[in-house]
Amino acid sequence: MFENLFVTSSTPVLPTLTRPNPASTNCINIGGTLELKTDFQGAMTSWCHFPDGRICEVWALYRDKICQPIK
Repeated sequence: MFENLFVTSSTPVLPTLTRPNPASTNCINIGGTLELKTDFQGAMTSWCHFPDGRICEVWALYRDKICQPIK
């Protein structure tokens, strides 16, 4: 009764390729390192750390092209 229920295909299933996050890529390209933080509600934010001590939210850095020191 349940014979031949499985269907096979000769077409390979390719993995979905995703594009890297441009804001994160920008951080790395300009000399920063990434840090991902999750708040108490589960929201994630990405931060770019620079050797001079600046820490910037990656999308603000990408959009504004500036990074101010954290006060």
